[in-house]
Amino acid sequence: MTSKQTSWMNKLSRLVFHHQSIKGYLEPVIQVFKPAWRDGAFRAKVIAVSELSEQVLAVELKPEAKWPLHLAGQHILLTVENNGRLMSRTFTIASSSEQALHQGIIRLVIKQNALGAFTPALNSVLKPNLWLNISRPMGDFTFDANLQNHLFVAGGSGITPFIAKLHEHLPRAKSPITLLYFAKPHQHLLVDELMTLADHYPYFNVKFLNRVEHGDVSGQLSDYPNHHISVCGPQSLYQQVASYCEQNDIGCASEHFAPLAWPSSTNINDSDGEQVEVKHNGKALLVDQAQSLLMHFKQKGIQVNSGCGMGICHQCQCTKRRGIVRDMRTGKLSDMGEELIQLCISQAVTEVELES
Repeated sequence: MTSKQTSWMNKLSRLVFHHQSIKGYLEPVIQVFKPAWRDGAFRAKVIAVSELSEQVLAVELKPEAKWPLHLAGQHILLTVENNGRLMSRTFTIASSSEQALHQGIIRLVIKQNALGAFTPALNSVLKPNLWLNISRPMGDFTFDANLQNHLFVAGGSGITPFIAKLHEHLPRAKSPITLLYFAKPHQHLLVDELMTLADHYPYFNVKFLNRVEHGDVSGQLSDYPNHHISVCGPQSLYQQVASYCEQNDIGCASEHFAPLAWPSSTNINDSDGEQVEVKHNGKALLVDQAQSLLMHFKQKGIQVNSGCGMGICHQCQCTKRRGIVRDMRTGKLSDMGEELIQLCISQAVTEVELES
């Protein structure tokens, strides 16, 4: 079907079926033959699920052939269906692009949060041969081969982008790569894998650290002058590394698996109708905090997918790149980071960036 034909069919779909695209309207029918097929998303098949520890899962996925190859250090949005509800979270790919290219497999290492709404359900949901959805690779926390003397600083599950970078770049490394890996005692992940890499590649050195025995990370960084620093982990770890780099005029790349704290001056509990800026597909508009995002879009003539308007059909689902929204049914506030939301039941609390 040509782009002109597709455009015509989508116009017909909006007019007759009240769906943004004909593919979206036919989605339930297509899913009978292709499980987890969704317009605008990629399918992936669960190959294996294993427990690295009591609270950590390793998941191997086989993306469909058209999924674009990732770069080590990038992340994806993982979407699974649980009890009829679509749930999405962002996870870093913990394997190299070479493995994806030659074996068709990507790996996720997922730490389960007992108080979370997503990860505790994965034990029962993720089974071999299950089809689910992933996004295209995202993020720019990648390896710069032009820089010399890399110092990686990881905290807890922040090891995931670094294990991918190590597998991908150690075979061709020409200068030292050092990993300082902080975690609670006896809770470091992928220890055997990291030790095998250290034994095999003379350019790589890893130190397993904890605050009880070794103190804060700031006490370790001075041992590595003239190194380019990359950090991934909790906000407290990031802040210490960023402060050290700023004081010493050192370059620092960072990735956060939890959102950075929202400025304290922002009262996210108020919804008194004040206006905030929402960017949708790069276009900015002002909305008030009292109505749903879908209502604002309809009032302003912005065409987006929509259906029941009650949070049931998920037709108005889109990706929130950043910002905080409130679920109008429960009052629950979202994280600051990237996730899938439904426009019909979401109110903007802070500035929000959306993509659909």
